[in-house]
Amino acid sequence: MSIERTNTNLAEFCKQVVGTPYWYGTFGQKASSSLYNDKKAQYPSYYNFPYNTYSDDFGKRVTDCAGLLKWFLWSNNMTDKSPTYKASEDYGANTFYSKCTEKGKIASIPNEKIGLTVYRGTDSSKNHIGVVVDNSGNVVEAKGHNYGTIKSNIKDWGYWGKCHLIKYVSQPSPEPTPIVSNNYTVNVNSFLSMRTAPTVSAVEKGRLYNGAIVTVTEVKNGWGKVSPNLWCSMTYLKKI
Repeated sequence: MSIERTNTNLAEFCKQVVGTPYWYGTFGQKASSSLYNDKKAQYPSYYNFPYNTYSDDFGKRVTDCAGLLKWFLWSNNMTDKSPTYKASEDYGANTFYSKCTEKGKIASIPNEKIGLTVYRGTDSSKNHIGVVVDNSGNVVEAKGHNYGTIKSNIKDWGYWGKCHLIKYVSQPSPEPTPIVSNNYTVNVNSFLSMRTAPTVSAVEKGRLYNGAIVTVTEVKNGWGKVSPNLWCSMTYLKKI
């Protein structure tokens, strides 16, 4: 069963594959001598680094920039990450951008950024793609053969878009922390004694009159502490 194509899953997938080597024309396959030979024959100008920089990657999964997005789209699960090629979705960065359901220059990027795709290039042609992985603007990109798959910052990018193959789900705003008030008003006919301990037998050290407002910092045995050392009976305090 394929991964649900949501923006949050895309972001999580990309965070998991940071450090993946970059091979041009790949999308998460395991590197091998046969894959190297195939890609070198297909893209000779992109496979001009020393052979050992490729052979050292044998057995690892490899990707290029657009391949990062295709790797997610074509994988069966978030653990194995084994992709199955799908010709109908085999796009480069420029086509991914052109098919975005919403897009624009980076200055107009929405506040909810998770799973958005970002691009470098010109207004007419995009040549590089990355994925925003959090609302702070961290981006995962397969940068190049000398870099691999790394994290960068959104300020380094020129354009953004919502990939047409991804379902963008708004993240619910966290519930506000309830404000717990410990304020009370004195509700007596005349006055309320403040005592040195939470008991009626303790020494009286002051009085509060009807309507006075106090903050209770501790409750013990039906008494409320209303100053560092003085207590009142909670029977005569009304929460406000």
